[in-house]
Amino acid sequence: MVIAFDRKWSLRIISALGNYGELSFNQILKIFPGLTSKVLSETLKDLEKRGLIERDEDGGRIYYRLTKEGLEFKKSLIPMLSWALRKYGPSIFKNSCCNINITAENLAL
Repeated sequence: MVIAFDRKWSLRIISALGNYGELSFNQILKIFPGLTSKVLSETLKDLEKRGLIERDEDGGRIYYRLTKEGLEFKKSLIPMLSWALRKYGPSIFKNSCCNINITAENLAL
């Protein structure tokens, strides 16, 4: 699944879906202010094609969530992120473009 790292936003979207459960297209855009609609659309299609997320419709509302494979992939990232947190501290994860602050507490998902 290293191929999921080839897009800038892939891991961030996987993480958001893992944390929130399911999100609509617009909700994902609000979480990541630097993300454009075009790039989000391409990334979601790519992640769906790879079997990491699924697209579902409920009453005309389209939303996205992780598949079983996507959940397993997200869980596999936790040891790597924990190592980076221990080695470099929380500042390694502060990224003004996406409002994500990873701590030891929210890694234990």
